[in-house]
Amino acid sequence: MSALELVLIGVGGWFAFNMGASGLAPSFGAAMGARLIGQRRAALLFGVFVVAGALLFGSHVAKTLAAGMVPNTTFDVKTTLIVLLASNIALFLANVFAIPQSTSWVTVAAIVALGVQRGNLTPDTLTHRLLPAWVILPTIAFVLSTVAVRLTYPLATGWSLHTWFSKRTTLLRALALASACYVALAIGANNVANAVGPLSAAHVLDIATGFWLLAPLFGLGAFVLGGPARTIARDVVPLGLLTATLCNVIVASLLIVASRMGIPQSLVQLNAAAVLGVALIKEGPSGMFYGRSTRRMLLFWVITPILAAILTTLGLNIFR
Repeated sequence: MSALELVLIGVGGWFAFNMGASGLAPSFGAAMGARLIGQRRAALLFGVFVVAGALLFGSHVAKTLAAGMVPNTTFDVKTTLIVLLASNIALFLANVFAIPQSTSWVTVAAIVALGVQRGNLTPDTLTHRLLPAWVILPTIAFVLSTVAVRLTYPLATGWSLHTWFSKRTTLLRALALASACYVALAIGANNVANAVGPLSAAHVLDIATGFWLLAPLFGLGAFVLGGPARTIARDVVPLGLLTATLCNVIVASLLIVASRMGIPQSLVQLNAAAVLGVALIKEGPSGMFYGRSTRRMLLFWVITPILAAILTTLGLNIFR
């Protein structure tokens, strides 16, 4: 293995580290916001379930990123290094500002820039599969969370599921923690492929080896850079244990469906859509987008994929 290939694996590891920092938010952020678990223990559980999800379900998304948008022959070692560096820088910027960002959007934007620059972009995957999923799935998450919270919210009179669970705190805490682990499993099924897919296309690592090597770094990144988790859990809307559990189950289920379909899906958008559905019920339409953190989060969602595409294009032109 050449020195440049070792550097590329290191950059892929750095990307996994950054993704772990961003991924802790949509998995254990709600549980942390509900004071159910501390960041250190959350990062440990997060890392374990990410590895499990990657090994069980991750290959479909990895294959899409390796050859679904550009031919896999496009990913030589230098090209892959540029794509992963651009994605890393964009994602690291979001982590510095404690903004949960979509690793899928950042990675896809960099690969699209690569395809445009090389003139071999396959637009059907983007326009017929990815973009529709990125619109439809968060919409479903928002609608389902709104309906779920409406059905369980305490009524003025009579029985409610919220009241029933409020008398069974131990059961509710266990379900909330289990649902957070479920989201971590879904993250492993989808997001680890953002680093492994390009590396496998460049023939630096095969998919299985890539998952074993890079997935554990998610947990390390969550442990060191867990700021985005506090942003989405505490600043957007405070979640109780029941609403946290409902959001986690909805988000993780949708992400696993996307993973089985080979779609690199934005988990933080799914999670934010579910949380905003909760905010709609708890605070009303006027308060849903009122928070400063919500506005910053939406701004970064636009900026960082564009930055990844620009950096990829610049890098390809400089090192042509």
